[in-house]
Amino acid sequence: MPLLPHLGLALGGFPTFAVAAKVAHLGYFATGVSFCLRLARLVQQWLNDFVNRPSVRWYYSAFPVLGQALYYNLVIFACSTAIYILELPTPIQDALFKVVSIAGIVANTFLLIRTILAVEAMMTSRSEMLHYDAYKKRRVETRVQMIRRLLVFIILVLAIATILMNFKEVRQIGTGLLASAGVAGVIAGLAAQKSLSTIIAGLQIAITQPMRIDDVVIVESEWGTIEEITLTYVVIRVWDQRRLVVPITYFLEKPFKTGRAIVPT
Repeated sequence: MPLLPHLGLALGGFPTFAVAAKVAHLGYFATGVSFCLRLARLVQQWLNDFVNRPSVRWYYSAFPVLGQALYYNLVIFACSTAIYILELPTPIQDALFKVVSIAGIVANTFLLIRTILAVEAMMTSRSEMLHYDAYKKRRVETRVQMIRRLLVFIILVLAIATILMNFKEVRQIGTGLLASAGVAGVIAGLAAQKSLSTIIAGLQIAITQPMRIDDVVIVESEWGTIEEITLTYVVIRVWDQRRLVVPITYFLEKPFKTGRAIVPT
């Protein structure tokens, strides 16, 4: 088959030989793609087996997503290469490339969302393995869910904008979505100025240490024990097992009473 184009050229360029050579190239390509897809399936199955093992690690939930990413991107690459080998007319080739591009965006968006969900599952599994108490476990789950929702929203907006930019008729809408995302980033930066001052206050508390974990404090006429100190807030466990969340700047701007807890002997 590789010699057919040269033979056809020697015989006056008979088109049958060119068609046969094109079919041969497609056959070679199909054979290589079939082998790579089979190999990708084996790797994907091997990665999926980690989840079914008796001793499951907390990071095993991300392995199936890696296998899917390998398989889907290989299929997209194979489709793009096949369109290039076929050498179709320019309008048809451009349309097919656009379809493959949109399919790639959709597939990778799906994979990114699956990755975020896998990371959320990993964090939840890790909190269970470390035997966190109910309060700390709920706190971790709340943070992870909020971050997951924010990331999924950003990914969907970017994916829709990228898909719209593939069409000339609605390209301005996609550009507008990306510009809106940039404006939202500027607004978030302006809103973060107050958060920055709060973080600086948290660093001052960490350096001076006017109070420590397990100290007894009286804040807003509430008596309790300091349970957690972060850069932005302090969690106080009140005497009746309620929790009082106080901004870190409170301890720099207002007076409070503190002392060590008395442990009975």
